[in-house]
Amino acid sequence: MQQRVTAKSDAYGTCLMRRLADLAAVTEGPGPLTRGTLTPEEGAANRVAIWIEAAGLRVWTDALFSVLGRDEAQRPNAPAIRLGSHLDRVLDAGRYDGALGVLAAIAVMAELSRRGERLAQPLEGTVEAADAGARALLKATRRLHHRLAGTSAP
Repeated sequence: MQQRVTAKSDAYGTCLMRRLADLAAVTEGPGPLTRGTLTPEEGAANRVAIWIEAAGLRVWTDALFSVLGRDEAQRPNAPAIRLGSHLDRVLDAGRYDGALGVLAAIAVMAELSRRGERLAQPLEGTVEAADAGARALLKATRRLHHRLAGTSAP
C-alpha cells in the first residue's frame, strides 16, 4: 500500500534537510566533516539547543556536556524515554551520522508538543557529547578524577 505524503510531512522533511546542511557546515575545515569531542566545532550542539527550546522543551546540559531536552509527561517521575544521538562523527561517516537521529528526535518531540499530546512517560531528546567510545572514555576519566580527589562521582 502506498503512503500519501502530506504537506506537513513535506515541511518536516524540508526543515530536517535544512538543519542537516546547517550542522554539516560546522566542521574543522574543508573536506570530510570533522567535529571532535570537546572542540569548538562541538558548538553545533548549541544550535541544536536553540531548536530544542523552540520545540517547547526544557533544555539543559549534563555533567558530560550532552545537551538534553525534556517534555514532561502524565507521570513526570516515571523513567524517561530517550531519543537522539551524537553530533561528533566517525571520520568519513557523512553528514547524517548522528545528526539525523538528533534532528528526527526533535521533530517528533516538536510535533507531539504542537498537538498538545503528552505520553505517559517523559520524553527526552539528547545530543550526546560524544559517540559511544568517546563517551565511555569521558565517564572513565571523570570517575578517575573523583577517585584521585577522594570525592564521589555524582
